Amino acid sequence: MAYFGRASNAPAWFSAPSWHAALAGIGITFEIRDDRWSDDSDVDIVLAHRTEAPTMLRQKPASKLTNAWLAGVPALLANEPAHACLRRSDLDYIAIDSPADVLAALRRLHTCPRLHEAMAENGRRRGADFAVDAVKAQWLRFVADRVVREAEAWRAARDMIARAQLSQLARTFRQKLDARTFKRRLRDETRPALAAIAR
Repeated sequence: MAYFGRASNAPAWFSAPSWHAALAGIGITFEIRDDRWSDDSDVDIVLAHRTEAPTMLRQKPASKLTNAWLAGVPALLANEPAHACLRRSDLDYIAIDSPADVLAALRRLHTCPRLHEAMAENGRRRGADFAVDAVKAQWLRFVADRVVREAEAWRAARDMIARAQLSQLARTFRQKLDARTFKRRLRDETRPALAAIAR
């Protein structure tokens, strides 16, 4: 069993001798791996629990879960928002919050090999949506269907606004020109009458 992440974010019980002794008692070795985070292929179980503020946890992606799925490895995970968001069934992962939860989950998986295999198979199936080609296809669809379409709509709207502004400017210019012409005519027409009064 392995934890993939920074040791500084791991709970204190990950390093407790009593925890390692309890694991050894049921035949489990446990490692904290602070590199190669995306490669879960050489472990039997993934464990993920970290000490973080709720605000930080809300920003974390579900990569610990999706990497376990891609490797076909059962995952024992804290019920972080990103994990819970992807969860569709109990086969997606076993939620844990304490050393006792982990030990209970390990005993279940040991005494019920079918559960271990069902979780592994479910993970491989769910993981297909997070494989490199699938993610690349999702991004291409997003760019083609949404980004390009919205960029074209924005450009059309911008051009329409620009045309409307030019039209408004032309109308304003014509109004000012008409106003000057009107004032000039009025002045020209009233000048002889004013001159006659002055005489």
